[in-house]
Amino acid sequence: MKSSEHPVDLNAIGNTVIRSAIVALNGRDTERWFELFSKPAFTDDGIRHDFAKWCEEELFGSSRAWIIS
Repeated sequence: MKSSEHPVDLNAIGNTVIRSAIVALNGRDTERWFELFSKPAFTDDGIRHDFAKWCEEELFGSSRAWIIS
């Protein structure tokens, strides 16, 4: 599904950091995306991951995640 299929009013999101993260992810702006986060590691399902590597694989890689709602 492409983000243009279901436009979202991002102005409804009051938190500017969250809104910026969604815009960066959907725009594939990895530089801006990583600027918004300060920790290099996190957990997913209780498993520790390198944040940058996980993002490249899960969000910006072949799966190309979109936040649409």
